[in-house]
Amino acid sequence: MVRGSSPEETSGIRVPWPVLEDVLAVAKVGLFEWDVAADQVTIDESALRLMGRAPDLGADRLSGAEWLAQFHPDDRSPVAALFARENAVARASLHARVHHHGDDAWLWVRCAVTAEARPTEGSLIIRGALIDVGEEKAPGHRLGALFDGTGTGTWDWLVASNDLVTNRAYHTMLGEERPDTPIDGAYFFDRIHPGDAQRIQAEVERALVTEEPYDVELRLRCHDGDYRWTRSTGAVVERTPGGAPIRMVGYHVDVHDHVIRRQRLAALEQRLRLFVEHTPAAVAMFDREIRYMTVSRGWYEEYGLTERNIEGRSHYDVFPTLPERWKTLHQRAVAGESLSRDRDPFVREDGKTTWVRWALHPWRNEQGDIGGIIMFTEVITHQVEHEIALRNACQEAKAANRAKSAFLANMSHEIRTPMNGIIGMTDLLLDTELTEPQRQLGHVVRRSANALLTIINDILDFSKVEAGKLELEEHPLSIPRLVSDVVGLLQHKAEERGLQLTSMVGAEMPTVLLGDEGRLRQILVNLLGNAIKFTETGSVNVACRYDKPTSVLEVEVRDTGIGIPAEKLASLFESFSQVDASITRRFGGTGLGLAISRRLARLMKGDITVDSVVGEGSRFTVRVPLAAAPDRCRSPASPDHRFVPELPRLRVLLADDNAVNRQVGIGLLRRLGHDVETANDGTEVLSRLKRGGNYDVILMDVQMPELDGISATRAIRQSSGLMSSIPIIALTAHALKSDEQACLEAGMNGYLTKPVRSADLQAILHRLLTHLHEAATRELAQG
Repeated sequence: MVRGSSPEETSGIRVPWPVLEDVLAVAKVGLFEWDVAADQVTIDESALRLMGRAPDLGADRLSGAEWLAQFHPDDRSPVAALFARENAVARASLHARVHHHGDDAWLWVRCAVTAEARPTEGSLIIRGALIDVGEEKAPGHRLGALFDGTGTGTWDWLVASNDLVTNRAYHTMLGEERPDTPIDGAYFFDRIHPGDAQRIQAEVERALVTEEPYDVELRLRCHDGDYRWTRSTGAVVERTPGGAPIRMVGYHVDVHDHVIRRQRLAALEQRLRLFVEHTPAAVAMFDREIRYMTVSRGWYEEYGLTERNIEGRSHYDVFPTLPERWKTLHQRAVAGESLSRDRDPFVREDGKTTWVRWALHPWRNEQGDIGGIIMFTEVITHQVEHEIALRNACQEAKAANRAKSAFLANMSHEIRTPMNGIIGMTDLLLDTELTEPQRQLGHVVRRSANALLTIINDILDFSKVEAGKLELEEHPLSIPRLVSDVVGLLQHKAEERGLQLTSMVGAEMPTVLLGDEGRLRQILVNLLGNAIKFTETGSVNVACRYDKPTSVLEVEVRDTGIGIPAEKLASLFESFSQVDASITRRFGGTGLGLAISRRLARLMKGDITVDSVVGEGSRFTVRVPLAAAPDRCRSPASPDHRFVPELPRLRVLLADDNAVNRQVGIGLLRRLGHDVETANDGTEVLSRLKRGGNYDVILMDVQMPELDGISATRAIRQSSGLMSSIPIIALTAHALKSDEQACLEAGMNGYLTKPVRSADLQAILHRLLTHLHEAATRELAQG
């Protein structure tokens, strides 16, 4: 049982004990009671004082409408809803503004209500309290949250008798039931943590002799023996005429979580300070005004400040020449942004420019507010200089690569030009009447020229692969036909060495696959050619299989040759590498064939592996993923039975600045049954066309003096009349894909690489003229 007098009437409202009015006065709480049936609102003296009204006659009795009129017009609707019968069956509250008559102002209060139904009397009694939230008037403010979400323990202490009166929330806060027996001041003081006892004792004694209340944080022992932090506030509310304290009232609020969080933040801040101070990196901690709070030794050393004490000083005083952009960055960080940059130039006080990596982050105090910023910097001058050196080296390497590509293209042109003469003249020579010894010599010349052409092609292919400019195509292809063609091509060489060359294609092989037939042929020719070259007796066999579940083509080339030592297998596929690299090696070659083959296989998402035993032979295995072609794709092995008309006798203009190449071209074209005129360069081509030269097709060399083939083609396409549409085929010693693209973009219709063979020339003329004929037919049909 709580000590106190029997309940009595105070302004018509029943109160639980006589001292409540004093407690309510300290807490700034006013009570009211509304009899809904009688439409009468009774207000106690604490509420009148809260509203700035004198306790005049009738001031404490209002009708419901008069009571609602005490609230701000904007708040009356929600207040009326709070008082409504259907909303007043349980505890409820809201924030509103009530009229303060003393200064004709509006006072923010928290209005809390509960209801008591009296069925026998047929009435509803609404009881409530107005709690002054003072300056902190926002409805969502922490003070309102404190009243809503935290139990507040009130107490009343009679100093002379040491009697103590507490409410239920006080004990709930300590995890215990309210005692049934009277308690005294010792009940409070015995629960104070020993570390706080002296401090709270001093605060209470000060409040007893002064008019000022005390407000401290202390730890109280709970029922389970643990201590919890509380905020204790109290003040003397009654004294004797001589000034001796009679009663002190106050309250306790549980602030344990807040204090623990604050202590943790303080500890974190301290650890942060220690980290900043002792970290070997350059780190500084600033307040909101960008004044140094603590600095690492690394910061002092990095910026040459070891002889200066900068803590407490402005960063801008320490670095007076700091650019304005840094001040903007600092203010952005103070506003809450985290900023960083991996590389930034910084001019030191000695004028030297260094490169730094930096980061700016805000730090927060115990209230969660931004207290300032932390700045980290790392000098990366050496790293940046290294990167610049690497970038320059990379640019030099690219320049060297471009120079190499230009050299290879130029070399290709310079070698292919005479090769065109050698191969072309040899073909023309072998087409004449020769004695048998002469014919044999002619064949030797042609085979030697073809071998030299193979070397040139290998070097160009390797260059394209290295530069990443080699592009794969995807067309329907037949593996049986491809293998048959390659074996047929190399059969004569195998027979010359007395070797048996065989092939096998598995029955599971799809009729048509999708892939780059030209590059597969190149791989197979390289592997079979090597196998024949390094096999003196026995056989060479190629076997093809297809794994349908994984869609992988496997090609195995096996020989009974000299074999490869185990220590040489690792370098076998390296560029310009051969098993026997001595000057007196018996086998020639560039050492690029296998390197190119593996790179081609890997471009196809596959690979090449090798197994070998010295003296017994080698086995090379190619595995590449190739999808089976859909049924709608016509088999490339199927012959095209469309009627192909023979080419008519054409009038051809051959433009080439090399006399030998002109002679070769004349011979090839006349052997195919065409009439030929020649021009030495692009200027002469334009001159002949302007003079009325009527030609069916122009064979245009690309690299010529005065006016090259590409410029001449552009001039022709920009002209008017029939001259602008004449078909043009490029004849060039340049063999790179980019060269072909440049020719087509200039307006040429086809592209032949030197040396030019009769069959290739016949094929491209046929394709070109057939395409032009079909286009003209479609145009006539549409017209």
